[in-house]
Amino acid sequence: MRSFPALLLLCLLTAACRTAGPAPVLGPAGQAACSETRSIDEAFQCARRDPNSLRELVLAMPKGGDLHHHLTGAIYPEVLIQLASYQGLCIDLSPDGSGSPKFAFQSCSTPPAGRPDAGNIPLAALTADCQACPASQSAACTGSVFVPACCLCSNGTLYDGAVNALSMRGVPWGTLQAHDHFFAIFGKLGPATGNKAALMAQLRQQASRENVLYLETMSSVPYLANDPSLKAFQDLFAAGNDSAGAAFCRQLEAGPTEPDETGRKVLAAGEAVAKRVAEVMAAEIADSSRLLGCDGKPDAPGCEVTVGRQIETHRTSSLVNICQEALLGFASSQADRQHIVGINIVAAEDAYVARVDYSAHMNLLGNLGRIYPLAGRALHAGELIEGLVPPNDLRFHIGDAVRVAGANRIGHGVAITYETRSGDLLKEMAAKPVAVELNLVSNAQLLGVEGAEHPLPLYVERGVPVVLATDDPGIMRTSLTEQFRLAALDYPRFRYADLRTFNRNSLEYSFLTGASIWEDPGAYRHPVADCRAATGGLDLDRCAKWAESQGDKARVQTLLERRLRAFEERYP
Repeated sequence: MRSFPALLLLCLLTAACRTAGPAPVLGPAGQAACSETRSIDEAFQCARRDPNSLRELVLAMPKGGDLHHHLTGAIYPEVLIQLASYQGLCIDLSPDGSGSPKFAFQSCSTPPAGRPDAGNIPLAALTADCQACPASQSAACTGSVFVPACCLCSNGTLYDGAVNALSMRGVPWGTLQAHDHFFAIFGKLGPATGNKAALMAQLRQQASRENVLYLETMSSVPYLANDPSLKAFQDLFAAGNDSAGAAFCRQLEAGPTEPDETGRKVLAAGEAVAKRVAEVMAAEIADSSRLLGCDGKPDAPGCEVTVGRQIETHRTSSLVNICQEALLGFASSQADRQHIVGINIVAAEDAYVARVDYSAHMNLLGNLGRIYPLAGRALHAGELIEGLVPPNDLRFHIGDAVRVAGANRIGHGVAITYETRSGDLLKEMAAKPVAVELNLVSNAQLLGVEGAEHPLPLYVERGVPVVLATDDPGIMRTSLTEQFRLAALDYPRFRYADLRTFNRNSLEYSFLTGASIWEDPGAYRHPVADCRAATGGLDLDRCAKWAESQGDKARVQTLLERRLRAFEERYP
C-alpha cells in the first residue's frame, strides 16, 4: 500500500507536470469535462487527473498480452478454495513456524463423504462460490487440524484466514515479510492447482473481462504417470553423479559445448518424453476451451483469449534437476511451438542455490538454446535490490541472461543500473532487441521499488522494448489494468501513445508463432505490404485475410488493432 506522504507527493508532482501539457477542455465552473475531449490522448490526459477515471479508461482499453504470468500464482485464493471444495480436497490447519495455521491444500487421507463435483464447477459465474459440505460431513470440520476444504464455506474466519495466507492481502509492501510470505505461498497450493484446464478457463474469462487477448503463462512440466518414455529418461540419471545424464548436464552447465554421443543419447530420451509433455499441455488448453463452451458458443467470454505456455525450470533445485526440467522444456517447445512457446527460469533469485549456481544455469540455458533454437527464452533476471544480496550478485545477472543464456526477454530487470557497464547492456538490449517485462505491482510489493525508483522510464529512454505484465496477479491481487494505470499515474511523461506502444510490444515480442503485421517493431508506423492500405496505413480487412495463413501472432495483432481503432474512435 502507498503511504499518505507518498500519495501527497505523487499528487503534487502530477499537478506540477499537468501545467506543461495541452490546455484541458473545461466544463462548468472551470472543471475539466473529460466527456468533451477531442482525441484519445486528450481523453487520457484528462482521465489521469483522477485515478478512478483513469482506471475506467485503461480497463476499457483493449490490451494485447500478459507475458509474465505464472499460472498457479495467477489464481485468486477465492478461486482455489472454490476448486478445492468442488474437488473434495482438504486443507492443513496445523501451525506453521509462526504459530499461525498453514492453510495448505492437501489430498484427503479419507475420501470425503458424498461425491466430489469437480465436473460442475460454475466457471461462468461472476464470482467464485464455495461448495458447502454435506450435512453428513459437517462433523469433520471440528476437532482436527486437517479438515475438508468445504469447511471454509461455513466458517468466515477460516475462509478469510485462508485468503490472507494464500495471498498478499494485508501484508506490508516492500518488506522482507512480504518477500518471504510470497515465496512461501507456492508450497501451500498443492492439488488445488492440479486441474490446469480449469485454471486456464477461469483465467481466460478473467482476461476477457479485462479486454486482454493473450496469456503467455508459466507452469511446470506435467507429471506423466507410468509413462515408459519418462522411465527411460529417468534411468539415464539413476546412478546419480556417475550417471550418463548427470555427466551430460555437467557439460551443459560448464560452458559452451556440443553434445557428444552420450549427450545425444540423453537428448533423444528427453525428446521422447517431450512429445508426450507437449501433447498433455496442448490438451489442457483445448480442455479449457471445452470448459468455456467455445465449440457451441465461440463468442463466450474467454474463447477469444489465446493461450501460450512456457515451461518453467526452478533455480532453487539441484543442478541435475534443473537440467532435466530445462531439457524437457526446450524439447517440448521444439516439439509443439504453437502451444509450448518457450521456457523460463523461476523462484527466488536471491536464494542461496539460485545465487551460487547462477552461472551454471545461464550456461545450461545457453547450450540448450543452441540445440533447440525454436524455443523462446524469457528469463527472470534482476529481481534484486541492494541489501537483498551481496553486491557482486547485482553486477552480472541480467548481463549473463542476455549474453550467455541468450534471453529473448528479461523478466523484472529491476537491478539494471547495478550491472557492470549497465549503459552498454542497455544499448545491447535495445539493439538485439531484448524486451523487458516490467511488473509494477510485484516490484512494489516484494522489493519496495516503485515510482521514481523504478527503471521503467530508463528502459524507455534507452530504447529497450517494454512490456507491462502482472507476474502473479492472483496472489498479488492485481491486474494488467492496474499496471497500465500505475504507469500513467507515476510517470507523467508517458502519453497515451506510449501505453499503446507497451500494448503492441506485448504481442510483437511475445512467442506467438508466425509473422508480424509490422515492418518496424517498436515504432509501429509501417505495416507489412500484405497489411498496407494504399495510403500507407493499416488495412485491417486485408490484414485479417492475410493473417489467416500466417500463424497466431498476425491473427492476434490484427484483432488488437481492430479493437484499438474502435476504442480510439470513441474520441473524435
